[in-house]
Amino acid sequence: MRLPWSRPRPAPLSGVPTAASADDTFGFDPAAVFVCTTCGRTDLLEAGDWDPPVCLECDAALNFDVEELEMGWER
Repeated sequence: MRLPWSRPRPAPLSGVPTAASADDTFGFDPAAVFVCTTCGRTDLLEAGDWDPPVCLECDAALNFDVEELEMGWER
């Protein structure tokens, strides 16, 4: 029995690849991936001129900590 408000499923598309092989990188260079030295994340961009390099989220956390210290706030 089909519910009156549901639609039938569309037919599968032909010629569309379903899965990539493990050795196919699609032009992606794994050695060029940025890895944050603080948290190890690879999904965020590098921030500023930090040495060692950190991600945008760690940069924000470091900046917030400095602002807290300058304002005299304590956690």
